[in-house]
Amino acid sequence: DEPFEQEQLNRYLQRMLEDDAARADWGRNGLAFADTADLYSMPQHAADRLWAGRDAFDAVEALQGEVYRELEGRRTLRTEVEGNGYFVKIHRGIGWGEIFKNLFTAKLPVLGAGQEWQAIQ
Repeated sequence: DEPFEQEQLNRYLQRMLEDDAARADWGRNGLAFADTADLYSMPQHAADRLWAGRDAFDAVEALQGEVYRELEGRRTLRTEVEGNGYFVKIHRGIGWGEIFKNLFTAKLPVLGAGQEWQAIQ
């Protein structure tokens, strides 16, 4: 069961996007929300609350759920924590072979989660 009707939502969003006044209202509301909401410290607060006093890496490795992708050194799964659903992407390192392969194909290897970290900041 879906919590909403997708077609109805699509029509509503289309009308909102096509109406200049409505789009301007949504823009103002979005900026006002960003000015007042504590968006940028949410990931740290969540980690502090969920895993206080525990090693966060051990806690994440122990998460169970529906695995969407599992390859050598990485796993993506959907899990629930305190009744909320989350997607978790776990990387355990890529190894020298992957680093050299990227360098030989003129690509810089991805050695950390910098892109993901920037995305949530």
